[in-house]
This record gives sequence, structure tokens and C-alpha cells, in this order.
Amino acid sequence: MIINITNASRGTANAWHFYYALVLCDYGVMRKVSSSVVCPLSGRYKLWRL
Repeated sequence: MIINITNASRGTANAWHFYYALVLCDYGVMRKVSSSVVCPLSGRYKLWRL
């Protein structure tokens, strides 16, 4: 079985990765409630206070 990867399918995969990064690392929403944010994708910790 051969799977052809085209530019369109690469764009779809990139869009899904971008979406999950926004969902898992939504700093804007967490900053509004002024809590610490943990990003599981990068393993970085951020502390923000308003």
C-alpha cells in the first residue's frame, strides 16, 4: 500500500498540530484567570499575574 503525501495533506497535518498547540497551551485564557500554566508540548512552565 502506497500513501501519497501531497502539499494539501501536509497542510492538513500542520493545521491539526497548530490546533492542538492552541488547545493545550492556551496562555491567553489562563492568563485571564491569573494562574500558572503548564504547556505539555514544550515542557515549559510559565507564571503570569495580571
